[in-house]
Amino acid sequence: MDQSSNFRCLIEALCFWVAATSRDAGTASLIRRAFSSTDLGIVLAMHDMRKKRTDDAPADDDQLDELLTRFKLREAAMNWPHSKEFVSLVGGGNVDHEQLAKEFGLINVPRNITDPLDELQHYRRLEDPDIQMHIGALIKELKEFRSGSLQRWFDIYKTIHFVSVSGLTKEEPDAWADTAKGLLASLDPSGDFQNVEYFFPPSDATEQAVRKELDDFQGRASDARAARERAQVRAALLAGEKVEERISSDFRDADPKAFFLSLHAASPAVIFGIATYFRSRLRIGNGPSFYGADRPFADRLAKEIRKKIKAVRPMALKNAALLELADILEKVVAQIKNYEA
Repeated sequence: MDQSSNFRCLIEALCFWVAATSRDAGTASLIRRAFSSTDLGIVLAMHDMRKKRTDDAPADDDQLDELLTRFKLREAAMNWPHSKEFVSLVGGGNVDHEQLAKEFGLINVPRNITDPLDELQHYRRLEDPDIQMHIGALIKELKEFRSGSLQRWFDIYKTIHFVSVSGLTKEEPDAWADTAKGLLASLDPSGDFQNVEYFFPPSDATEQAVRKELDDFQGRASDARAARERAQVRAALLAGEKVEERISSDFRDADPKAFFLSLHAASPAVIFGIATYFRSRLRIGNGPSFYGADRPFADRLAKEIRKKIKAVRPMALKNAALLELADILEKVVAQIKNYEA
């Protein structure tokens, strides 16, 4: 499309936002999700395909379709882009106006830096060789994907799923889903992944099955990320670094005996710092609901300290610090027990 047509797209999108939300403020969330989704045109096209197969279309799709039809903007919406900046604009947030202009095609972007995902989402204005080139580039990207945005992973899957449903790929939709699930299964959840957000219900059972696999993987990745964060907190405490007050179970998977050995090798200042960390928890009435899983560790570490460190006079400062820590750990254990009783 030329620049004047792209400008018209932006004006039409703004008019739709104003008109729809003026009639019903409750539609604001729906419209934000529409412009946050991979491509509004694909959402609408999948809605049409589903309606041909069954009358049981998701309510959000129906409501969006009804709004666009009412304002005679349904065909225009097929060319509206995915635009985070537009969502920020209508939501009153900070807007990168140059990026907004790029998203709506008001500023030309050199062909060598275009995103094949953005290009394929506007497949209607592409030549056949370009469609196949972008499909190949995106499949290659998923095959090489090891960490990063699961949102992009899903957006690539869904876009190729759509063009597959449309008959533009070699693979049938179910075969493409199997390929995608196989690629997902090969990923290591301990990598650095950012979560995915779904803006509309699944278009069909095939996509729903892929979403389930992705959700399961995302759960494992989130667990691995949380474990890394817990390990980082423990390492920072043992290094004597200041740690912001947290009410999470940072010691649920720590080895009490190994941690005692690290404590014994640390300075008294480090041990007093860790004692302060645990003491701060005693001030939080419902804290055990957040860090209750630390109870076994605290109990076993306190017993390990009592077993290895005896109260004699005079004591080394380190030993006094360790026994003070044991006292506090026992209070934390008692707090959790009373809360759970």
